[in-house]
Amino acid sequence: MSKSRMEAFDAVMAIIMTVMVLEIKAPDSPHISGMINQIPYFLGYFISATLICICWYNITSISKAIHRVSEIGFAANIFFLLCMSILPVATAWVSHYPYSQTTEYFYFITYIIWTFSFFLLDYVMVRTNKKYFEKTYLRKHKRINLSHIFIEVPLGIAIMIVIYFIPISGIIFTIVLAALWTVFDEFRA
Repeated sequence: MSKSRMEAFDAVMAIIMTVMVLEIKAPDSPHISGMINQIPYFLGYFISATLICICWYNITSISKAIHRVSEIGFAANIFFLLCMSILPVATAWVSHYPYSQTTEYFYFITYIIWTFSFFLLDYVMVRTNKKYFEKTYLRKHKRINLSHIFIEVPLGIAIMIVIYFIPISGIIFTIVLAALWTVFDEFRA
């Protein structure tokens, strides 16, 4: 299958970001307090949009590096987009109730599943195109993915416990993970 099919999914990411921004409602009053009440959603939108942009950049970089998309790669891409499409709901809910354990768990678990789907997509795309990559690149790719796993999995388990006591820590941890994604980005030009 041609890689242009995967590149067409850029539009889906743009639509998901648009849906999130449409959730921002006009203030209920003409006073600044009306806008201040929207700050939690602006923060949630900013965090989620940043994460989508990081993934968008990485997916675009992967698309440039590969030569073809296998059926498994196409399925992994669909799974990734399915997981990402839940993000606007999670963002809206956690923004309305940032100190709720339930909303923080939902947002954080949505993020973890979405992260897993990205790594699955990345793994499948590189694996099915490995004959086009140099061995040093493949070793570096494996090392970076293992770094993500050894850092993010223990932190994820710890934060699941911390959310129980300090609910807002879920969104804070998501910011930390976004920073890790930028530090460990192996497709950087």
